[in-house]
Amino acid sequence: MGKAHDYLVGKLIGLSRMMEEKEYRSEEAEALIWEGLFAIETMQDEAFVQDMMERVEKEMEKASPDCVNCKACWAGNYDYDMDFVREAEAPIREKKEALLKTIQEWAREKYPFIARGERETEAVQKAEKVLKAIGNNIITAEELAAVQKEILL
Repeated sequence: MGKAHDYLVGKLIGLSRMMEEKEYRSEEAEALIWEGLFAIETMQDEAFVQDMMERVEKEMEKASPDCVNCKACWAGNYDYDMDFVREAEAPIREKKEALLKTIQEWAREKYPFIARGERETEAVQKAEKVLKAIGNNIITAEELAAVQKEILL
């Protein structure tokens, strides 16, 4: 995965965090999560990924207009750095990478339905849970295993 794809995953983690924190739901936000994961899974080019990041940021601005001018909280909470995953201990890194791969595969399956305007709210909530788990730097391998088990049910 290239740097642009890493940044996009970080933005999707941020969007998932913001949606939970601000109790924000929209069809656009849900579709962006699937489209972003699909773009990463299918290795879309950097221009496409950059456009996706801009769209995610615009949706985040809608979710939290009060944060638009305060990039301090945004940078600390909503722009996750995927280097944290790479630098994690092996059991944590491997579980986070496996979880990301799982939801990328889901995106490949789900995106065509989302592109037609169908909502997959339960599935996107599972994807959001996985994204937040990946972005949690204090989560244990056991907690990650529990997330993995829960989403596969």
